[in-house]
Amino acid sequence: MSCLYSGTFKGKHAVIIGGSSGLGLEIARGFLTHGAHVCISGRSVSRLKKALSVLRKEGLSELISCPVDVTSYDSVRRCVGFVLKQFHSVDILVCTAGTYLKSPALEMTPGQWRTVLETNLTGTYYSNILFGKKMLEQRKGCIINTASLGSRVALSNTTAYDVSKSGVEMLTKCLAVEWAPYQVRVNALLPGVFKTNLNEKALRDRNRAENILHHTPLKRFGRLPEIVSAALFLASDSSSFVTGTSVIVDGGFLAYAGF
Repeated sequence: MSCLYSGTFKGKHAVIIGGSSGLGLEIARGFLTHGAHVCISGRSVSRLKKALSVLRKEGLSELISCPVDVTSYDSVRRCVGFVLKQFHSVDILVCTAGTYLKSPALEMTPGQWRTVLETNLTGTYYSNILFGKKMLEQRKGCIINTASLGSRVALSNTTAYDVSKSGVEMLTKCLAVEWAPYQVRVNALLPGVFKTNLNEKALRDRNRAENILHHTPLKRFGRLPEIVSAALFLASDSSSFVTGTSVIVDGGFLAYAGF
């Protein structure tokens, strides 16, 4: 549960890239319940329609959607144009779109490598610079990217994913420093293991799931509202002096030495 009040983001415009499912959908719900106008974006038109229906049935009506392929510069550019036509400004950008690949490095194809890097890293870059350009013009804005445990440690057989997420964390730092004079803050969420559609298949591996829990001092997977609260904090005035950092929500995973 968030400690912010219901009108914290009243009058604010938020764009959630990857907002049609999983973590992105939960974050969209969080901003809507705290008063923001929200645009959810994703590649699947059918998922966007379903997400819109679900949220509107919950009484969350200050909501639009826009299809986007984050691996395409032109697609992201068109999404920016659509959002600005509807909202006229962008206060908050949250990038949660991503893909996951579990494969030994020597068995990975060049195409698989490119797909992961283009979706997770290049897609975040395109979204940041194209929406960020408007924020710089406004001389205000907040960007929240999605890093990973793999940004800090090497996970098992996830080389492409870990490399992409390491890049996301460094991109976050670089843009935070470069854009600070324009009052645009750039931070990242660094989640531990939360059960989402992205990692559902990997967590069916009982040994892998047990190893993760063994290495997590709180001995459980994260609950989506726990990462949503962190996103809301980073977008709020409560974090007005926070930029260039990652907020870790991982149940102690990265702090634990394993013995």
